[in-house]
Amino acid sequence: MRDWRRDEGFYRKWIKAHDASIESFRRRSERILFSSESRKSPSGLLTSYVMSWTNSATAAWLKRYSFGTSVDELRLQLFPVLATFVEARRRMTLLPEDSVNPSVWFAYPDSEVPDHYRVLRLVSLCVCLGVGPAWVGAVVDAWPGSPGGHDRLLDRLVKTALPDRVVGDTDIAKRPAYGLLASAFDTADTDEQVAIITKYLAGWYNQCRKFGWWNAHTLGNLQGSREYYGYWCFEAAAVISVLGLDVDRFDSEYLPRDLAAWRGEHPGLVGTGPLPGEVDLDAISDVLPDASPTAGAGSGAGEGSDAGSGEGVA
Repeated sequence: MRDWRRDEGFYRKWIKAHDASIESFRRRSERILFSSESRKSPSGLLTSYVMSWTNSATAAWLKRYSFGTSVDELRLQLFPVLATFVEARRRMTLLPEDSVNPSVWFAYPDSEVPDHYRVLRLVSLCVCLGVGPAWVGAVVDAWPGSPGGHDRLLDRLVKTALPDRVVGDTDIAKRPAYGLLASAFDTADTDEQVAIITKYLAGWYNQCRKFGWWNAHTLGNLQGSREYYGYWCFEAAAVISVLGLDVDRFDSEYLPRDLAAWRGEHPGLVGTGPLPGEVDLDAISDVLPDASPTAGAGSGAGEGSDAGSGEGVA
């Protein structure tokens, strides 16, 4: 396993539950494809079905990462996760705009920009695993904030795949310090880049207090425990990946090290894989590996440790 804050039983239980939810909410969300005259469910309920479908697919992927599924398998599984997000957004457009349940847009805690965090996470995974510009474009085009200019960090990461992306001069929020991380692109000095990313990682966890998953590893089996999928700073991994930095220069339990290193270790695979429109939306695997330590993975946390308790986390 990459993460030991929760045990093997927790991950097996919730991955199985998420997998079942994917199928259940996919079928329910298909009601949105009926003509407006034939729909029997309220639009607000349909939007919840659609977003629960894509949320379950992402949650299952994230828990598989923490559980220890190989990066090669996770890369294959990322394509249907991305396709589910894109299709979910397309289905949302079939409903009257004023009938959409606003809660499904998952606005960033300190911002009015809808779904920024979810899109940043997916784009970061796209960059780390080199799925190609078509997928980065599909994800951001399906997002209400797609024109760009909302957040320097997201724009910078998108631009690595889509060179015509306009990079704005604003930062979506002060916590976490996305502007700090984005500034790593503003210098060509490797030592400065490492210092910037190291500082970002040091403060990242405690700066995410407003997110629903913060401190979720302490909930046991109480309501909200399913929100826990490990504490992974995917955006830092993406920046390290595109800048070509040595992962060994970083020492953070929140850095998914194997994702940060994958692109540099597999240059011949970057940009390979199916294109949008070629992916089976039912292709989420239910196979789990043995829960053995994963070599070269994120540093995770020792069994029984408390996230954010390390010295220097602000």
